[in-house]
Amino acid sequence: MQIVIPMSGFGERFRAAGYAVPKPLIVVENKPIIQHVVEMFSSEDNFIFICNEDHLNEPTYAMRETLRSICPNGVIVAIPPHKLGPVYAVMQSISLIDQNQQTIVNYCDFTCYWDYSHFKDFVNDVDADGVIPSYRGFHPHTLWSNYYAYVKEGAGLVSDIQEKQPFTKTPRQEFASSGTYYFKTGSLMQKYFERCIDEELMVSNEYYVSMTYKPMMQDNLSVYVYELQHFMQWGTPTDLHEYQYWSNIFRGLINEQDPPYHNGSLLLPMAGLGSRFQKEGYTIQKPLIPISGFPMAVQAVNDLPSTDIQKFVLREDMDSLEQLMRKLSDISDNPSFEIINAITDGQATTCVLGLKGLDLNQPVTIAACDNGMIYDSDKFNNLMLDDGVDVIVWGARSYPGAIRSPEMYGWIDTDKNSDKINYISVKKPLSNPANDPIVVGA
Repeated sequence: MQIVIPMSGFGERFRAAGYAVPKPLIVVENKPIIQHVVEMFSSEDNFIFICNEDHLNEPTYAMRETLRSICPNGVIVAIPPHKLGPVYAVMQSISLIDQNQQTIVNYCDFTCYWDYSHFKDFVNDVDADGVIPSYRGFHPHTLWSNYYAYVKEGAGLVSDIQEKQPFTKTPRQEFASSGTYYFKTGSLMQKYFERCIDEELMVSNEYYVSMTYKPMMQDNLSVYVYELQHFMQWGTPTDLHEYQYWSNIFRGLINEQDPPYHNGSLLLPMAGLGSRFQKEGYTIQKPLIPISGFPMAVQAVNDLPSTDIQKFVLREDMDSLEQLMRKLSDISDNPSFEIINAITDGQATTCVLGLKGLDLNQPVTIAACDNGMIYDSDKFNNLMLDDGVDVIVWGARSYPGAIRSPEMYGWIDTDKNSDKINYISVKKPLSNPANDPIVVGA
């Protein structure tokens, strides 16, 4: 297999965001992105790196040296700067591409979890003219954007592809292209790259590889989708930041500390209607919605400090009330329930009702049933032991949802040199949503 990697773009968004090297050289998980790309394939493959000559000529980037260390036998090609997209970039080096060899054109800003040997067997077994490795279902980057190349298919055979928009109103159920594109031969790739340019199949003034499959399908060539299990999107600074955020979260889960203990009570109000979930089609109560195999409220309690009493405030007309009470009792050492008969005018009122019967001279942690938290148990214990601390507000920085929609969160203003809180700003961001802490609900 020959692997052609166009990496001659400017990477303007990364440069504007303050990155000092071209996108393929940005380090992710202790490796430059381009190394992740190369490691998707086999050392037996033939690699061609199509680079911006300005990047190769900039000594501080050390791009040529980096590529040599990653792939000693790879061919490095320098082409003049342009803004015409990856198809144009590949065509500038077409003389170096073996016309008879199976060919993959691979973008330089992602990686994926896949079985490459299985992929090679697949393309040979189905005798495909083209294959588009794709993913569907939940991936963190799809929470906020549908700006990808979507594939329309039936029984694995592709009938259409389009850039930057889905075909339906349920894009997560559609296949989205990862950025790996297979062609049966180099000559087939060249033919349809030329067609793409001749027919001006451009998107935002660029020639994307995805568009070359359109004339292939018009000519009744066989183009298949190949499903990926996991895909990691690093194409923009926002994509990269969010990947790093979630990567740190998952790493934190692996090394998570046991929750701390404090004397007193845990108070968990969950007597609302969950209207937003109902509007999205959920038919069970929010606290019972499964999260990683357990009800949402159970997952929330498991992350919170262990206490002498666990007090849960529920509404008597909730569906599956007894089931929820059983689930909460199963994971609580000393559960207590306050069952109210109507919706209140807010969480604070619900909490006042829930305080009945609790020892108000002892500490109480009030939390929400709809989030999980990873935190430093030792730091929490130190705060609990500090006689100068009256209230602990749980906060988090750099949460992607808050960065994108700061008006939906409460924000914590603290002293510059300490964690002492000056005030809470409700749904009005402070100076820097990317770094200012939000209230997480505890």
